[in-house]
Amino acid sequence: MKENKPGVKPNILLLDIPNIPEPQRKMDAFKEVVSEKMTDSTFFHVDSEGSTEPAMIGTEQYLQSHPEINFIFGINASSTLGGIAACEQAGRLDIVHASSGAEPPILALLKKPLSPEGGGVIWDVGYGKSAVQYGNHLIEVAATVIKAGNISGQTIDIGYQEVWRDNVDEVIEVMQVWREKAGLKLMDF
Repeated sequence: MKENKPGVKPNILLLDIPNIPEPQRKMDAFKEVVSEKMTDSTFFHVDSEGSTEPAMIGTEQYLQSHPEINFIFGINASSTLGGIAACEQAGRLDIVHASSGAEPPILALLKKPLSPEGGGVIWDVGYGKSAVQYGNHLIEVAATVIKAGNISGQTIDIGYQEVWRDNVDEVIEVMQVWREKAGLKLMDF
């Protein structure tokens, strides 16, 4: 944000799930890193419940009470889509969005150009393997463990990957390869 909108103070709405520790750790880490790099950042929180409607309602309320909001980070695709819908309804096409999970609806939005006002989806962070790739790897490990009779040395490293507008096509390509290997229908983007 510092590079794309110099001189603009980051006012960030987090569409999080405060009562569930696992996803909330991602939000806390995001907030910590952003606070260190952009010390003038202000954060607002909406309990999105990880769902579209609560995220949309919460975003609508915050856009009315805090029109200075210029960045929204959703804990998953559902909450991010709710935030985007609220921004579109409010005519706030200047707001930048990011998500977590690298889910297909967000990958599709990463392929779209930013609005003339500079808003749109710019970033996502997801597991380093798609769900299909992870599932296939899990089956391979399970078969090895069953055959060997023990779990010694068997690990599954799913890692994380950042998805930006300039590498989204590569991420989608890997996802499609694994969908094909699994006999699943390829997704349209």
